[in-house]
Amino acid sequence: MGRASSKVLPDEELDDSASRESRPPQWTRNSFSLTWKASEDFAKKMGGRLMTLREAQSFVKTRGPIFPKEDQWAAVLCENGEADWVQLGDKSHEQGTSQLQLDAGALEEVMAQAVLWVPEGDDVVAADADATVAGTAPDAQKRSLRDEAEDVAVPVTTESKDADSKADKAEKKVHMKVKETQVEEDESKQRHCVVLWKEVKWDRLEESLPWSKAEQHATSKGGRLLSFEEAKKFLRKHGPIYPGENHWAAVGKQKDRKRDFVQIGDQNHSAGKSQVRDFKQFPWWGDSDSGKIPWMNVVLWTEMRWGKAAPGLTLESSEDFAGKKDGELLTLDEARTLLEHQGVLFAGEDQWAVVKTNGGRDWVQVGNRGHQTGKSYVAEHGSLPSWDE
Repeated sequence: MGRASSKVLPDEELDDSASRESRPPQWTRNSFSLTWKASEDFAKKMGGRLMTLREAQSFVKTRGPIFPKEDQWAAVLCENGEADWVQLGDKSHEQGTSQLQLDAGALEEVMAQAVLWVPEGDDVVAADADATVAGTAPDAQKRSLRDEAEDVAVPVTTESKDADSKADKAEKKVHMKVKETQVEEDESKQRHCVVLWKEVKWDRLEESLPWSKAEQHATSKGGRLLSFEEAKKFLRKHGPIYPGENHWAAVGKQKDRKRDFVQIGDQNHSAGKSQVRDFKQFPWWGDSDSGKIPWMNVVLWTEMRWGKAAPGLTLESSEDFAGKKDGELLTLDEARTLLEHQGVLFAGEDQWAVVKTNGGRDWVQVGNRGHQTGKSYVAEHGSLPSWDE
C-alpha cells in the first residue's frame, strides 16, 4: 500500500527557555488522521507522552485555542487512566472541552490530525550540536519518528502522487467501506439498548382498601395489580411476604372479571392461597369500604421500569438484565400501557426494546425518531428485526 503523505506542520512550543525538568508542551497537525492509540504511539516515538486532560485543559485555558476557528481534537489521558479527547480549537466547542464530558461518559470514536504531547527523558534533548532548543528532537530524528508514526495512522487525505495510484485508491475504498460498515453496525446496536421490565412491589397501609380502591392505588403508582398467577409465582419463589401474619392482597383485573385475593402471609393459610379458587367465591369483605378489615391493608402491585442497559441487546441479554433486578420483561400490551402513561421514553431517538408476546417476542418503539412511539416491529415489517438473532 502506498504511504500517505506524512507532511507535518512545524511544531510549536510554549516557552523556548524551558528547562529539562519542566519541558514545554509540543503539538503538531499531521496530514493524516490518527486514532487515540496511534496518537499515543506518535507521542512515544517523539520521545514524550500524551498530556493528561487536566494538563491540556490548563494549558489551553492559559494559551487560548491552539487552532482558532477550527474543530481539532487531540488525544489525552484522564487521571483514572481512561482515554479521552480534548478540543484544541474553538469552532464547535470551547477549547479544553472533554469528549467524555461532552458525551456524558460515552467516548465517541474520533480520528484526529492534531497531537499534543509533553517531551520526556534525555532522549528528546538535542542529540547534536545543531539542536539547541530543549524538548525538540533533531530534524533527522523527527523525520524518522514521524515516518514510523505514519505506519499506525489511518490516511484520510494525501498529497503524494503514489496515493493517486489505482492500488491506493482501491485500498482506500476498502478501508472506507469497512469503516462505514462498522459505523452502521454500531449505530444499529445503539437502537436497541433499552430494557423494559416490571418488579413486584407492595404497600402496607394504615387502613384497609376494598378491591376497587386497591386497583386505583396500583394505577396511581403507574403500575397495576398482579394477576393471581403472577402473585403465586412470586410467592413460590420468595415465600410469604409477611411470615407469621394473615394478609390477603387484591389481584386480577376488573375488566376480565378475575377479581380475587391472594394470601401473602402464612398464619392461618398457606402463602399463595386464593379466595376464589380455594373458597369458590369472592369474599364478602372484598368490597368493604370501612377501612377496618385488618387482613386487607396491603396492596400488591407491579411497577413498570425502563432504562438503557447496553448496546446490541437481545432477548436473552434483556432477560438477564431484568432478572438481576428481580423482575421480568414487559409484554407488548404492558409496554404500550406504560407509554400511554409516561409518553415517549427517549425523545429524539430511534430506540427499540424487546417485549414478550403470546408464545413469542416482539420489539416496541420507545423513542419517536422516524417511528411512532409504541409501534410493533413485527406488525410493521411482518418479521423480527435483523439484529434479533
